[in-house]
Amino acid sequence: MKTFNEYITESKDTFEYHLGKLHKTAKSISTHKSYGGHVGTKRSEELRDRYDHHLGEIKKKHGEQWKLHCKANDMEPNHCGADMYA
Repeated sequence: MKTFNEYITESKDTFEYHLGKLHKTAKSISTHKSYGGHVGTKRSEELRDRYDHHLGEIKKKHGEQWKLHCKANDMEPNHCGADMYA
């Protein structure tokens, strides 16, 4: 039987978890930009790092699922957090 900590850790390593965090961070980046935030601020660096962390986890552990998701949603699979500010 798994301990509670093992269960919690395992549930945070799913494609859906990281994808949810990725979309939430993308929304935060969009909000940051709409209030005049730009790529050179500390907040943008934090958001880009968070985005890249979750994107990296997805690519490393769920690569095929990520490619299918990108194809279905007309996204470029090789983008990064900085691209969100372009």
